Amino acid sequence: MLMIGLLSLTTVRAQKSTMNLDTSKWVVGEVHFDDGEWTEVIVGDIPLVITVPHGGTKRPKGMADRTCKDNAGRIVRGTDSYTVEVAHYIQDAFVKKYNKRPYMVINHVARRKVDQNRALKYVCGDPKGEEAWYNFHDAADAALDHAEKQFGYALYIDLHGHGHLNQRLELGYSLGRKDLEKAYKKEDLEKYAAKSSMANYLKKNPDADIWELLFGENAFGTLVNNQGVPATPAKQDPHPVAGEAFFNGGYNTRRYTSADNPNVFGFQIEMHYRKARDSRANTTIFAESVAKAYFDFVEKLKL
Repeated sequence: MLMIGLLSLTTVRAQKSTMNLDTSKWVVGEVHFDDGEWTEVIVGDIPLVITVPHGGTKRPKGMADRTCKDNAGRIVRGTDSYTVEVAHYIQDAFVKKYNKRPYMVINHVARRKVDQNRALKYVCGDPKGEEAWYNFHDAADAALDHAEKQFGYALYIDLHGHGHLNQRLELGYSLGRKDLEKAYKKEDLEKYAAKSSMANYLKKNPDADIWELLFGENAFGTLVNNQGVPATPAKQDPHPVAGEAFFNGGYNTRRYTSADNPNVFGFQIEMHYRKARDSRANTTIFAESVAKAYFDFVEKLKL
């Protein structure tokens, strides 16, 4: 792959990053970095944009540790182990089997310095942290813009890793456990359709069914389960039950699938560890399963 160092300031949307994001010159397979190699962008050729916000390990000199607490009174600094590596395995699976490549936007800065799945205020006012934050999010905006211009829409996936007891993918559609329970019973489906990270798709396709997207034969969770990867929500595992931990999607999922991005829809993926991130052999199989599920999923969408 081509490695290109990026130095100049450009303006795609209202950006404040120090990355050159002139997407008119992007070539499929190019790898773009900012000056500090804090953010990595790989140019794709399908309408799939994958961001990896919590796998970074760099602690840039002069970038302060985050000290401000979130609304729950916490300062979460943990790394989602091996998510950067898994992202590259996923891209390799797309290329080797389908000769296609998703867009990737990867954060390489440690979460103790900048949390790329939270709003800017949680950088806690550190200038270098803010620069890293803008580099990542402006790159995500640029990748989504580029995909939209090529294909008319973009499917967005925010890739994470969880440490919960249940060894399954947690698919975050911005719907919590109780939301999914009610939706599975077909209660308040219009409410959950509007709240979900698939809302933009449903607005453009009023005949589409949120229940089918979450629990049906062609739901992403169902399809990846069919490939041997446990996931919820899905036909096989409709929703977490009381007492089970579950991540339903964070800042990035809400931001990039909001009404401000009417041609973007998608979900957060929280990966389990065993048979997904625990060995090269297992990760290879897992990545191939994700790629197959993606193509099966979009084939059934009305796009």
